[in-house]
Formats: sequence, C-alpha cells, structure tokens
Amino acid sequence: MRIILSSLLVILSFWSFSQDNIQATVKDAKTKEPLQYCNIVIKSSGKGTITNADGVFNISVDSAKDSLQFYYMGYEIKTISAVQLLQMNEIFLQKKDFEIQEITVYTDNDYLYEILKKCRKNLKNNKTEHVSKVYYGLETQSKGKPIELVECYYNGHFTGTNIDELRFKNGRTGHASKTENYFLTLNSSKAFTLINLTSQNGYFPFIPLQFAKRRMKRKFNLEMENQDENMYIINFSPYKNQQDYFSGKVWIEKGTFRLLKIDLSVENTNKHPFLPLFQFNSIHKVSFNISKAYKKIGNETVPEYINFKYSFKYKTDLDKAKTTAQLHNEIDRDISSKGIIYFYDFDKPFILPYFEYDNNFSDYRKMSFIPYNEIFWNNNNKLLLTEKQKENLGFFSQEGSLVNYREGNFGSNFLVLPIFDASFFLYKYYFWDATNRIQLVSDLHENKNNSRQLINNLSFQREFYNFKVQILLDICSLNDTLQCKSYTVFDQNQTYFHLPTDSSTNPFINIYFDIYEIERRKMQKKLNSEIFTIDQIDSYYELTLENLDKISEQYLDEVQMGKNQNSFEKWNKYILDRLGINNIEMFEKRDQE
Repeated sequence: MRIILSSLLVILSFWSFSQDNIQATVKDAKTKEPLQYCNIVIKSSGKGTITNADGVFNISVDSAKDSLQFYYMGYEIKTISAVQLLQMNEIFLQKKDFEIQEITVYTDNDYLYEILKKCRKNLKNNKTEHVSKVYYGLETQSKGKPIELVECYYNGHFTGTNIDELRFKNGRTGHASKTENYFLTLNSSKAFTLINLTSQNGYFPFIPLQFAKRRMKRKFNLEMENQDENMYIINFSPYKNQQDYFSGKVWIEKGTFRLLKIDLSVENTNKHPFLPLFQFNSIHKVSFNISKAYKKIGNETVPEYINFKYSFKYKTDLDKAKTTAQLHNEIDRDISSKGIIYFYDFDKPFILPYFEYDNNFSDYRKMSFIPYNEIFWNNNNKLLLTEKQKENLGFFSQEGSLVNYREGNFGSNFLVLPIFDASFFLYKYYFWDATNRIQLVSDLHENKNNSRQLINNLSFQREFYNFKVQILLDICSLNDTLQCKSYTVFDQNQTYFHLPTDSSTNPFINIYFDIYEIERRKMQKKLNSEIFTIDQIDSYYELTLENLDKISEQYLDEVQMGKNQNSFEKWNKYILDRLGINNIEMFEKRDQE
C-alpha cells in the first residue's frame, strides 16, 4: 500500500507542476476601462471563468498546450496562447464596429415584437434539465460604509434557462455594525432565482418576454438600438406604470432568435421579493438593475451569470419596536447591495454535504450548520475578490466579525453578534462536544408530557419519544482525490420527549448521542486510511448508518430509558471506555450542584 500511495503522490505532484496560474486584467482597448464579468474559456477543455468587478481573473492552465478565448458582449473574440498570457498583465479587447447593413424598410416596429415573440417561444420550448456549480457573491453598504459581504457556493438545478433550485455547498460572511445595528441579507441568492423571463409572478416587475405579442405591444415600446450580422440589440420601456414594469435592453442572436443577454432596471417599485426580518421594520423605495447573460452548451441555452444591484430604504417603526430590545437605534437606513451569481461547470456539480434539512432555509441558517471547510475554500476561488472587497474584509475583521472564515465556526459559535442570541441561527442543530452535554428542556412544546404518560408498559412508552442524530459528511475534491470531514449532529427538529423526566433522562439522551459519535469516528478513521472513490464512500457511509440503526435500537431496547440499571451502567461504561465520558456521574454531580 505504501508503494502505491507513494507512486500516486509522485504522479499528483508532477500533474500539479505542469499547471500554471494566470492572473491578469481584461480591459477595453480604447478606454482602458476594466471589463467586468468577461467570459474566459480554455479552448481544449471548455472550462473557464469570468473576470470580477475590477476586470481581474485567475485561471489554472497547462502552459504547454492551452489557449484561452475571451468573450465579451459587443466585443471581438480574442484568442491568446497560455504561453503568451504568462507574460501579460493586461488583455485588451476591441469593441465591435457595427457595419451598415442592407436596410429593410418597415412601416412600423411590429417586426421587433415578432423578434421577441420568437425569442420567447425558444425560451418556453427549452425544457432541458441541467445542473451546474454556482458562485454567489453579495456586498452591502449603508451610507457608503460596508456592512455585509457574503460568499456562497451551490449546485444550481435548471429547466431550460429557469433556475429551479440552489442547493448549498458552503458559505462565509463578514459584517460590521452601524450604531450597533447589524444588517443581514438572509436569502437574496434565492430571491434572484425567482425571476422567470417568460412567466409573471408577484416578486418582480413585468418583462416583455412574459407576454404574448399582442399584449406585449400594448404594454411595451420597442426600439432597435443596433444590429450586426450576428445579433439584434433592442431597447424596451413600458408605456405607463413605470414602477410595475422593467425597462431595459435585450440581445438576441439572428437566425436562431436565441437570447444572449437581457438588462432590467426599475425605480421605486413595490414588486420585489424582500421582506423585513421583524414586523416593526418595513422596506420602501426598492430599485433594481439586473443583467442576465446566457451561453450555449451543445444546442441548449443556459444561464451564465446574473449581475445585480438593488437599493431600498429600511424603516423602523419605533412605536412597534418598544418591546423589542436594542433594535430601534436607527429609524431609517439607506441600503444598497450588489452582487453576482455565476454558473459554471455544467453537469459537473459539487458533492454536497450528506445532511438532511429543509432546503428552504435561508443562506445564513445553512451556514450555521454546514461547517467551514478550509480545503474547499483554498481550492475554489472561482471569482476573485476585488481590491475593495479585500479592504472591506479587513474592516470587518477589525470593526465587526468574520463568520465561517475558520474551522470550528458553527453551531453555538456561529454569528455571535450583539443583536442576536445564538438560538436565532442554530435552529436546533447541536454538534457533538465532549464538554457541552445536551440537557432536556421540559417546557418546550416538543417535550411536554403526553396525557398517555400513565401507560406503564415500557414497550408503549417508545411511542412518546424520538431522538434524531445525523452524521454530517462533507466531501471535497482535491487533485483528483476526495477529502472527507464528518460531524455528529443532534437534530432537535425531529426530536421529542413526551414523558416524565428523572435523574436518568439526561444521561440516557447523551449516551445515545455518544454512540453516534463513536461510530462517526470509526467511519472517519476508515475514510482517512485509504483513497476511496465516491461510490466507495457512499457505501461506507450507508453501512455506518445501518450499523448505527442496529446499535442505537439495541441500546434503547436494553436500557429502557435508564430503568434497567444494569444495562444502563453497561452502556455508560461503553461510552467511558471509548470517549472518556461518564455521563451518569457527570449528571449526578450537576444535580447535586
């Protein structure tokens, strides 16, 4: 085994040595302005990245073989070899000249509505399902001061160009307060997936492509801004009710009528997906600027990125807030946010954490129980932070807090801010800890005594309690090997106890929790011992869960909630021998105190 492993490490080292990182800035050849969100693709593999808001990108290439292509809407495509790029700090793209085409004279602009009609038909007919990796970055300011920065990775699931769902991989965030008020954008990643180009909903203003041609003509004015041999550029604006309709611009490919890009803007709209966190807060004067770009995979159109900016006024009603502590220092706050949702590596998704939870939870909830993974963040820098964002992180570190930027920053240690207690974000997931034992809280709804508690038959009493413990497994790919990290998590969401408590109740629960930790450690030791494929990891994970079902059931049957003293002491010693924890003695001492 040592010889095989050593050979593998040599091969991996050689592979890594052949890779070079290229970092450079893409700019307009004439103005020298950075081109943000420019698409860069490795010709041989089709893999790529985009530039950040400063026009900067970083990509790993095989310098001996690769060439990179640079795509930016309205600019000439440029191809440069990796060898050349290693010597360059800047890449300049030339804006396309729109040559005068042979002119077709129309009596009105009906043909523009016909173009959008055909584009809409394409979008509606695109039912192909895809999955991709997704990067999400958000930064928020109030009165010019940074107050929030969020980065998350997901798997995105699509039907055509519509985003059906984002499934969480990992996330981190930075915060600073203003007059001790922290501002949290709990779930804007989900909010921007709610934009459907061809179907109306109550979350966003209307878009021309959401209407059939006849209704579109009544609601929107269309004007041709420009065209060349490849595409149309059409401006649109509503005739009335400016706050209920987007204005903007759409790029459509000639011949195929495939959507390339759409820009959307609106001011002071009441149609938005945002809700205040507390009932004494309200949101007003919402404005959006949104760009959605698309690319082609095979014969299918898929999203490439959503670039967005929005602003609103966040108001606090002091009369309503009088009974709520510390949250009414500032009556009005001007909030402005901007961000990017970038879709890449289609049909090559992340391996998501093995953990059951409600995917409707907000990004912050998910960050609280999906722990920071250093290996993942060190090897997934899909979109570089701008210099300003790096500066803001330094500000958060000094004046606020950085959350999930280090190991162990989850559970009770997550987001310890003055305005929230830990329970606000824990949502009843408790990570195993040798020193912090679980204690039953009898007055919780899920733990109130049931009227059937008078049943003395112990076999029936099993109906009145349930313990749910999960093994969270996080898998990351590193140099074609899979790195595994695991955690034992007590899931109070699915736990209840409707029976009277006594001195044995807390040790009874904690021994159950400890049994899972022992099996998790066995699994982790096995996963650390060899190089496994994902199928092998799946099999061993499932085997661990099957073993846990058997062992935990045996424990519950034998101990009978601690009433069988001999069995109770036997299992207590089982934990003591393996984890060094004497639960019975520990809780006896606590009861005496």
